[in-house]
Amino acid sequence: MASSSEFIPLRKKQKRASTGLEDNFVSSYMPKNPAIHPSSQDLLEKAVECRLSHGIEVKGERCPMPLSRFDELHLPASTMALLHSLGYEHPTPVQMQAIPCILGGRDVIVLAETGSGKTLSYCLPLCHMLPLFPPTLPGEGPRVLMMAPTRELAQQISIYCKQFVAGLRRQTGDPNPGGTLTKTSYSTLLVCGGVPKKDLLTEIEKGVDVVVATPGRLLHLSGEETLSLDQVAYLVVDEADRFMQGSLEDELRKVCEYRFITHRH
Repeated sequence: MASSSEFIPLRKKQKRASTGLEDNFVSSYMPKNPAIHPSSQDLLEKAVECRLSHGIEVKGERCPMPLSRFDELHLPASTMALLHSLGYEHPTPVQMQAIPCILGGRDVIVLAETGSGKTLSYCLPLCHMLPLFPPTLPGEGPRVLMMAPTRELAQQISIYCKQFVAGLRRQTGDPNPGGTLTKTSYSTLLVCGGVPKKDLLTEIEKGVDVVVATPGRLLHLSGEETLSLDQVAYLVVDEADRFMQGSLEDELRKVCEYRFITHRH
């Protein structure tokens, strides 16, 4: 029981009042697999042993079982091939725990060293998330927003993310007998200084699924109502500690004010 002086975020209070648990108000994107959804004492003990052996520390209730292999995620064949081509044979400790938590619909804060594999931890879940989101219509804002404090980092994330998004396809059209179905790819847009505004507007008019951005340029477009953030269902803030320095914190808060989520999955 929390003391009267303990700070408890309002949303956590709402969760406890409605469910008594720490789970988020979103459904799980995780493929049903008892190996990563501990439901017995044996599996819970196995999860503890796995975390200890890999130096993983967690805080939170009913934390999902760490991954052992990427194939437990039932990823598309193209994604598995991409992982192998990039040299990923087994998940790193941060990927082992972060990916199941993200796919479980949880709010996740990851603390890990540079080079530990954090970027893959938040990019790989897109393979399951994007197909579940409604198709982005022309002029609509993104379902996924990834933010970085610098243009250089945003560019790196965009290039990395595009590799995984490029292999995904969604079906559009009439699914009824006699109807026509077409497969289309998902779009990723980099929003930062150095990218011509005209090019950004052209892509936004088509409808974008994933936006990777620095806060300044993003605020400019959102303030002009050029880019809507009201469809965002998945928000990533890379190097969040750097956003707590100087004006970046104010910019991050302003972005979140624009991010009115109208539908949570």
